[in-house]
Amino acid sequence: MTAPLRVTWFIPGDHRNYNAMPASVWIRCLQIIPYLEPLGVNSTINDPAAPADVCVFVRRQDDAAFDLARRMKDRKIPVVFDLCANYFDETGLLEGVYGSTRERVREASRMAGLADAITCASTYIAERASRLHGVVRVFPDTVNFGHFNLRKNPADFVRPGLRAVWSGVSVKASDLRPILPILRKNKISLTIISDRRPDLDDPFEFLPWRYETFPRDILRGELCLAPRKTDNPYDLGHSHFKIGVFLAQGVPAIASPVPSYRDVLGAPPCGQLCEDAESWNRTIAAVTAERGMMAEWSRAALEKMKSHSTERIALEYRKFFETIGGTEGMEARRNLRRTEGRRLVYYSSAPTADFWDTHWQSAPLESYYSLAEAGNLGLLEEPFVRHLPRAGRIVEAGCGTGQYVLALRNRGYDAEGIEWSAGTVERIRARYPDLPVRAGDVTRLDVPDNSYDAYVSLGVVEHRQAGPEPFLREALRILRPGGVALISVPYLHPLRTVKSRLRFYAGDPAGLEFYQFAFSLPEFRHLVQAAGFTVVDTFYYDAVKGLKDEIPLLNRMLYSSRWGSLTSRMLRGALRRSGILRRCSHMVMLVGRKT
Repeated sequence: MTAPLRVTWFIPGDHRNYNAMPASVWIRCLQIIPYLEPLGVNSTINDPAAPADVCVFVRRQDDAAFDLARRMKDRKIPVVFDLCANYFDETGLLEGVYGSTRERVREASRMAGLADAITCASTYIAERASRLHGVVRVFPDTVNFGHFNLRKNPADFVRPGLRAVWSGVSVKASDLRPILPILRKNKISLTIISDRRPDLDDPFEFLPWRYETFPRDILRGELCLAPRKTDNPYDLGHSHFKIGVFLAQGVPAIASPVPSYRDVLGAPPCGQLCEDAESWNRTIAAVTAERGMMAEWSRAALEKMKSHSTERIALEYRKFFETIGGTEGMEARRNLRRTEGRRLVYYSSAPTADFWDTHWQSAPLESYYSLAEAGNLGLLEEPFVRHLPRAGRIVEAGCGTGQYVLALRNRGYDAEGIEWSAGTVERIRARYPDLPVRAGDVTRLDVPDNSYDAYVSLGVVEHRQAGPEPFLREALRILRPGGVALISVPYLHPLRTVKSRLRFYAGDPAGLEFYQFAFSLPEFRHLVQAAGFTVVDTFYYDAVKGLKDEIPLLNRMLYSSRWGSLTSRMLRGALRRSGILRRCSHMVMLVGRKT
């Protein structure tokens, strides 16, 4: 865009005093605005009358916020609902103070249904949000290195007397109680930085939290402590900022296994996750005995947190705002569909390697990987178990985040993956160094003929505007005789076919780019057979998406805070009983054999 993009932010309160507002407001809004301005993004705060290309609601979801969001929508201004906490799962009040009440869940679900996009502080929240919305993006909390510009002195890690620091709202200091005896046993002093002095039995140094002094106060310890409950979905949705701001100044962290903490503390390690009292005891004893470990963690932390700088992530915000609120935004967001010949064509953004890199970064990774680590194949259990060889080599061509490669290997299959997006592959390797996933072009694989016994392609071949033939030819080449290919594409199912004939898909794609095709079963079967395969089986999957995408009322009921659960149970029951409804699945898979 040549003209500046105009963003209106709606936050609680009209002041700019960081010391008198929820930290998430300045973390997820106020500190980002100065970095957006040089990028051509002009921001306004709490002015519903201001000209705007997009508006963002931060920590606002009550009735007044919903009415305001609705007025912005009436002006054709896209609404972004930003979440720093998981308000999609009801927990009640934890410790009698914080958590997600039924009213909060109602408010969040209602805002999610109205919003054009949802932004989240963690992948855990994003996974929950993805159940309610199709446009969900993870923007992790950022660290403003213009303010948090101090660095831990490496000499401190060998000084006499180890010091630990905890920072947070005082009501959550109770999480420290189980590890206070461990600190006492190892002669580790404790500093608490908080809004007010918490009620704890053990002695500690108390520092009132102030934005101006927080960078300096962080350095009063050699360790950041971040124990947190992990038995409820509210705490599991927590962002990484509580430890990230310490890591950014070179103070390593010992923390509970909250998903966002795991993301920043992983390889190379810049701290340690502790699941129970014994692991806390073991880890604290280890760092007390071997101080060099903390110095190594500190160096890794300083390097790792560069990717979480406010300046860097402001670039991602700008790209996102251009997509949502720019000249292409409204149509791109809707994934415009148009009937062209025998196919349904989706227009949105071009599926380039950069597109997939961004797409997979916003995926609900914790949900994907937790299922994969348990060997859960989800909707693909039946075709995989029926057709994939137990003793042969399997390749997934276009493996995305690698979750099916991981799940198959955990089930005993010899599976590997190839993914176009090199950045995605790097992140997979950082998390699972031994998982055989590599970057490559799946239309030109660097392997000899007849290399594999099975080939898997899930929603890949439809993204080539000139047609899927190069994918299919390459699959045939690398398979051994008798090998099988399991290839799925979006399905032009019976309901979509009827809507197509009635010209439901007749939008104007001007300004948009080709994204993918949906194929009829006869055409897709012809393409697979023309490539040289014998089709031996057909599977349909993801009928819920296949139906809700075509029936607006069903979509609204599924995501209704009042009717969603009942509608989901009834729909899934109907799908179990009705083969006709299953034929309206979003995806169709053909199993082809190389003869």
